[in-house]
Order: sequence, then structure tokens, then C-alpha cells
Amino acid sequence: MILTLFTLPVALALTALANPLPPAPPGTSPASLQAVPGVTVKNPSPDATTPLLTLCDGANCGTSCITISLSGVGYGNCYWEPQFTSFQLTDPSYVFPPGAVQVAPNNCTNWLSIPQQGVCYNIISSVLPWHQFGTHRV
Repeated sequence: MILTLFTLPVALALTALANPLPPAPPGTSPASLQAVPGVTVKNPSPDATTPLLTLCDGANCGTSCITISLSGVGYGNCYWEPQFTSFQLTDPSYVFPPGAVQVAPNNCTNWLSIPQQGVCYNIISSVLPWHQFGTHRV
């Protein structure tokens, strides 16, 4: 009996570590996105066929940007990156359906879905800085 009471919580804890929870579904964030008309981020590889996520420290996708290849990124994952306040998704191969790639401030919660690729978005939020992106099957 004592062995069972000890074994069950340990087994449950190990299962939770082996199977992390996916990001929360889209639409749970107190923040919003503002599209920046006419602003596109220069694709670092014009002939790229893999999805790219550009994260920028400044507004309007104009300053201090990094580009991350999303090839090999599956659904239900959360990734930490440097601070960003604007971003753009470029998905020429349409691997991710609209809303499948998301951004978040911290703790893999309060997600905002990226509604459209090829558009620069500013994050309008009192919850700053934003450090994460993730994927969710829509």
C-alpha cells in the first residue's frame, strides 16, 4: 500500500515531464495585433520554400530583427527567443494554416495567433516583453 501511494504520484509526475502540455488555444490573450500596412520584411532568402518567422525588437518590423526557420517545427511546441515587439510570418510553402503560428509574452500562455502571412504586426499589450512563439493545430 505504501509503495502504491508513492509510486502513483512519481509516475504521474514523470508522465507530465515526458509529455509537456501544448500551447493554450488561440484567442486567450489580453493583447491584440496591429497590422502595419505596406511593411514587409526583406526575406533573407528570396527563393526559400520553408516557413520563416521574423521577430523584431522595434515596432513596424524595422529594427533589430532576427529570422527563424520554422522547418522541422511541429505542432504543440513553445520556444523562447529574444524580446520582440513586432513580427512577420513568411510561409511560401503554406505548411502552417492561418492562426497556427502564435506569439506569447511568457510561460507559454496568453497566445496571439498570427492571422496572415506576409504582414508585419505590432503587438499592442501592457504585458511586455514578448519572448515566445509556438504552434497549435487549428
